[in-house]
Amino acid sequence: MWWHGHAMGGWVFLFLAIIRVLWWALIILVVLALLRYLTRGGRSAPFRTTAAEEVLSERFARGEIDEHEYRQRLDTLRSTYRPIVRPWKRLVRRGARSDGGA
Repeated sequence: MWWHGHAMGGWVFLFLAIIRVLWWALIILVVLALLRYLTRGGRSAPFRTTAAEEVLSERFARGEIDEHEYRQRLDTLRSTYRPIVRPWKRLVRRGARSDGGA
């Protein structure tokens, strides 16, 4: 059987080596993800505060707005749609004209 040319070629050993590396990489990624999940206690990432939220917090701390207004505006800020900003692409507003006209 092996002596009649039906043996595995060299490409099969290369393929199996690549599969083995990918398998171990997958196992390592799963272990790291599990460790990260367990060390954070299963909670999701906290909200990142934006500049608008910081200004709102400062106004609340100075007493310019009451707690009800603070919570209402904070909920509005966190519920609004935030587009993904990609620094390599220019942000173009809808309806904006390049000639500066209205």
